[in-house]
Amino acid sequence: MKEFILIIRVPADYSSEDAKSVTTLWDVLTDEWKEKGFFATSFVFPSQGFIISNGGANANRESVVADGLKIVSTIIVRAENYEDALTEARRCPILQQGGNVEVVEIMSRPVKPAVNVH
Repeated sequence: MKEFILIIRVPADYSSEDAKSVTTLWDVLTDEWKEKGFFATSFVFPSQGFIISNGGANANRESVVADGLKIVSTIIVRAENYEDALTEARRCPILQQGGNVEVVEIMSRPVKPAVNVH
C-alpha cells in the first residue's frame, strides 16, 4: 500500500454554513473509507493561520489564495496506486461546491542513523 495526501481546497468565500451543509456527506464517506482501510487520518484547519514572509520579519493572519481557492484540510489515505486514490478522491463532497482535491503520493524520507556524540 502506498500513502497519498488529499489536499482539499474550497472557494475563498467558503463559509462555515457551506461546510455544515456537507458535514453528513463527509461523515458517511470517511466512515466508508475507514471500513475499507483507505482512510488513515485527516487535519482540518478552517480558520486562518499566519503567513510568514519577508525573511521571517512579517507574520500576517491570512490564507494563501490561489486561483480563488484556499486549503482547508488534508486527508492521508492508503491505496494500491494513483488510480485507486483518484477514484476515491472523486467522491469528495467539496467537488460539488466549487472546490478541488489535489492527490499527491507521499514519499517517505530516508532516515539518517543517529549520531553518537560523547
